[in-house]
Amino acid sequence: MMISRSYLIFSFALLPICTLAADGEFRGIQPGSVIGFVGAGPGYDSSSSGIHPSFGGGLAIGLTQHFGLFAESDYTMIPTPSPSTSYILGILPVCFCGGNRPDLVNIAAGLELVGSNHSHFVPYAKIGPGFGHADHGFSDYVGTSAAAIAFGGGLRVYIKKNFGIQAQALAQHYIGGSGGGTTMLPTFGVFLQSR
Repeated sequence: MMISRSYLIFSFALLPICTLAADGEFRGIQPGSVIGFVGAGPGYDSSSSGIHPSFGGGLAIGLTQHFGLFAESDYTMIPTPSPSTSYILGILPVCFCGGNRPDLVNIAAGLELVGSNHSHFVPYAKIGPGFGHADHGFSDYVGTSAAAIAFGGGLRVYIKKNFGIQAQALAQHYIGGSGGGTTMLPTFGVFLQSR
């Protein structure tokens, strides 16, 4: 009896998902369509400790049913570092008190590969060049900028033909003189599509 009840509950829970799975209407990126999204999530940066709140948004422009161009930007809020004291010549104390937040801004653009299909669930992948800038967080403004390689992917879930929920993870690996670090930004939000 317990197995049959569990099976019924499981079946009814899957029913809305199965209904969304395929209904014959084509979804995903289209030639000339524009998709805009905004979202937020936990950002990770290899040069700072822990997970930090981040938010961002971007656009995708359709070239074909499976290829498009994307551009996006995100902002990660890293807490102000604790004040620290240094000693000049070992005797004169100097306090370095945080004045600027060491926040991180990433920009990326490139090619988007979209698994456009007849389902409400449309996966996609992204790759392209990027750029990152971080403040160091002390009262004397010091910043670091680096070129990056951006890559990742996600899933768009169409609730209506031109609107839905988007979940993605985009990584940026910094290259060049100030490079070497990596950020990972899982983002959850909403999207709108022109057609």
